[in-house]
Amino acid sequence: MGPREELVKQGRPGPLLADLLYKTVNAVAYHYPPPPGSTKWDKSARQDLAHEFLARKGSIKRLIKLVTRTVDERGFAAQLEKAVRNFCGQGSSHRSRQGHRPGDAGP
Repeated sequence: MGPREELVKQGRPGPLLADLLYKTVNAVAYHYPPPPGSTKWDKSARQDLAHEFLARKGSIKRLIKLVTRTVDERGFAAQLEKAVRNFCGQGSSHRSRQGHRPGDAGP
């Protein structure tokens, strides 16, 4: 079973999805400036970003929507990466506190 199937069966994020989300954030965060007060995306900052992604309003509905748009785990992982990139570029508090506009790419 993978994270997509776990979400389908449980109707909520479980450990497999959490692991995929952490891996995705680790791969994506470095494309954006680090959070205020940091010079890099350390482990704590990446974990905070992942938690913020899941804690935002409507996150479970958005994850379920990703399930309906995909047919397998690979497609789900790709859609999750896209969602995390959008989140980093359009509204995480890490980005918005720094005054970046939606769509700005980091270094």
